[in-house]
Amino acid sequence: ACGAVPEVAHAVPGSAALCRDQDSGTLCPLYCQAGFQKIGDHVCFDGQWQLGQCITPGCPTAPQLLHAGDLSSCAGSAHQDVCVLTCQPGFAPTGVLQCQHGTWQGAECTRVTCSSDPPVVPGAIAPKDCAGLHAGDTCALQCRPGFTLRGSLRCQRGGHWKTPECIENACVNIPIVPHTGDLSACRGMAAGSVCSVNCAPGYVK
Repeated sequence: ACGAVPEVAHAVPGSAALCRDQDSGTLCPLYCQAGFQKIGDHVCFDGQWQLGQCITPGCPTAPQLLHAGDLSSCAGSAHQDVCVLTCQPGFAPTGVLQCQHGTWQGAECTRVTCSSDPPVVPGAIAPKDCAGLHAGDTCALQCRPGFTLRGSLRCQRGGHWKTPECIENACVNIPIVPHTGDLSACRGMAAGSVCSVNCAPGYVK
């Protein structure tokens, strides 16, 4: 016969007191304290109690977090196991996602921000109030007179800025230079280009 049932961690105190002096094959129910999960009961076998356990519950289901990626591989994790948190584009993990007493705690997916001001764009007027915008947001940018904006100033998924260009305007008019030949070929030339000038007869450059 089996004597008194030994104390089991996290079991209800005294719950096995009536199981003393049981015959081999007898089952003694295990009662766990609140917040703990029962694994088996006590069984008398050849004069020794085969003990059940009261364990801290794990997390049978995967974490359910807003803006998270696929976390299905974390289902069935044990207490204090860590799940590698992946987030959707434009979001980044903060904290450590850990199974604690049957629930997932400690982390979330937050929107990525561009925390610093954007770099200087040549030919542009320095923008204001851009720092702190979220991924996908744009910040208004204005080019200086004589320049045209190409693209937009946008906060990227990685928290950095994608910068546009301020393109210097082309010369749309035909230059007016007294005593020259035909200068129509100079129309539309890009900024910085050089237009050759031929002087009219009797004039020199």
